[in-house]
Amino acid sequence: MGTATLARGGDHRLGVVVPTTRAGGYCRISSDRMGLEIGITIQRNDEADLIDRNGWTLAGFWTDNNLSATDPNVERPEYEAIMAAAEAGEIDVIVCWHMSRLWRTRKERAEGIERLKACGVSVVCVKGPTLDMTTAYGRGVAGMLGEVDTMEVEIKKERQQAGYEAAAGRGRWHGGTRGFGHVLVFTEPEPFHCETCGPVPQITPAGDGKLVCRSCGGTHVVPVVRHIRAIHVHPREAEVIQEMKRRALAGESVRSISKDLYARGVRGVNGGKLTEHAIRNILTSARISGRREYKGEIVADATWPAIITPEESDRLRRMLRTKGGTGAPRTTKRMMSGIFRCDLCGSSLAGRPDARAWRYGCLGCGKVKVNGKLADQWVRDFICTALDSDEMRQRLRKRPDADPDLYQAITEDEDELVILAREKAEKKITRAEWQAQREIIEARLEANRRKVARQTETTALSDFIGTLEQMRTRWHQFTDGQRRAVIASCVSEIRVKPATRRGPGLDPDRFEVPDGAWLL
Repeated sequence: MGTATLARGGDHRLGVVVPTTRAGGYCRISSDRMGLEIGITIQRNDEADLIDRNGWTLAGFWTDNNLSATDPNVERPEYEAIMAAAEAGEIDVIVCWHMSRLWRTRKERAEGIERLKACGVSVVCVKGPTLDMTTAYGRGVAGMLGEVDTMEVEIKKERQQAGYEAAAGRGRWHGGTRGFGHVLVFTEPEPFHCETCGPVPQITPAGDGKLVCRSCGGTHVVPVVRHIRAIHVHPREAEVIQEMKRRALAGESVRSISKDLYARGVRGVNGGKLTEHAIRNILTSARISGRREYKGEIVADATWPAIITPEESDRLRRMLRTKGGTGAPRTTKRMMSGIFRCDLCGSSLAGRPDARAWRYGCLGCGKVKVNGKLADQWVRDFICTALDSDEMRQRLRKRPDADPDLYQAITEDEDELVILAREKAEKKITRAEWQAQREIIEARLEANRRKVARQTETTALSDFIGTLEQMRTRWHQFTDGQRRAVIASCVSEIRVKPATRRGPGLDPDRFEVPDGAWLL
């Protein structure tokens, strides 16, 4: 049986037994990565002393070690357990070292105060006041002190953000685990250092929360923080990044790249699968081009070596950060879906199951069908033979080289459109002036974007072009996504006519590349 007041136990004056107050101790430390529980031990000892001085009965300790109370996504199981014990009437008072150990956020503090008010449980702080949650005064003081705690957290966060921004401006590493493609080289101290005997490989936590050296028994042991000494390129991972870059710029979808890397056993930093999301984050990160990014903007040259060039990085960032998501055609179920077109109605052909073998079928009239496996083989021979001809070699040689300033021009024009819209909204220019300037900029943008598309097509073919035998071999080694990128670089569509004869095999006369469909 509990009481609403915090009485001392064992009082039998005038024959009235005052019930003993049952106290539950709560301990929490935000960061204890080594699990030594030094801070937890200090809190528990101080709380036990307070409970003993007041003559209360200790109901137990609830401990959340290495758990933040600031992050709303972090669950504190022991906090929920002690609150449940209070609501079940198992304790009369919660003892904590400081109120910030119990609550850090406004939402959780407000909810906690209301829960304790309902069950009549008070909070007593070792380094703070006694807060009777059954009174308006106690709840008000808890709210005011809690606001000070929250302000402290927010001020600390502002200082950290200012430090992060300054470090980013100097091109320094952002902290945390290493990124795919780079290796962090740390200084190599012992994990702890004793002021008497020097480096100490093994230590023992003392009862008062201090660290004891196992060599001399002294308590003057302090942790040594490791610092990043250098950042190097990881050779094997850098090769994977180069491959992903080439394939993405060639028009292959991120899904296709992820699927192929997983099948080959290529894994991420922590041994997990390189998912579409992970690959997109890697390729759009300014880190791999030796530049420092802060809140989505490139702010400085980095202090670590680059894996790809800034120009390549800008192309990837523009491609993969589009609204569509992948920045390249999504992998379809079949290689020629969408490229094959019905000669009767002009609709796309897509892969469809069949009783004997899968086929490409018209999505419009449904009158044109073709054996999928045989059609893909015809496309392979057709593309390889066409690219092996003298005419195609001459066309490829005439194609312009990539312009490194093209992406900068696109960025500047896009920024100019934003400025133009702002000036119109602020009525600095008339609608007619805005429309005239916008049309000029948009026409220039469209022309530059077409040039970018042609450069992407050249990238797809550069990894494929060779002798006829070499191209056949590469075709066999390529994924469907890579093959599709090569085909899309050569032709925009291939017309498929209805069958005119029955029997096995494939009639090559059913396929035709329309005038103007060649992209080379």
